[in-house]
Amino acid sequence: MRRNRILALAVVLLAAPFITAGSCATTREPEIRTVEVRVPVIAPCPDGRDPAPAYPDTRAAVTAALDRGDLAEATRLVWAGWPLHWQRHAEDDAQVAACASAGRPPPAGP
Repeated sequence: MRRNRILALAVVLLAAPFITAGSCATTREPEIRTVEVRVPVIAPCPDGRDPAPAYPDTRAAVTAALDRGDLAEATRLVWAGWPLHWQRHAEDDAQVAACASAGRPPPAGP
């Protein structure tokens, strides 16, 4: 333990002249300047999609049908909503492709 303290003291004493000499290396005032940096700002693509349809297979509707034990109703809701989901995904894909071809980021999803 004592050896570690002596070693630490020796390191501090040997490094002290270099630290103090380095802190006084400059005598002039710092130069303050303004630099203009041009960064391209990408404007997001406008959302050109139609409003989202009223999906019949909402979580609440399917859960309510399953809670009633009506598996046929839950299945009917899911089958009725499936084409609407596919249509919406096709619109999303077209929107993303249009934005990508224009070099813009796609709009934020709902």
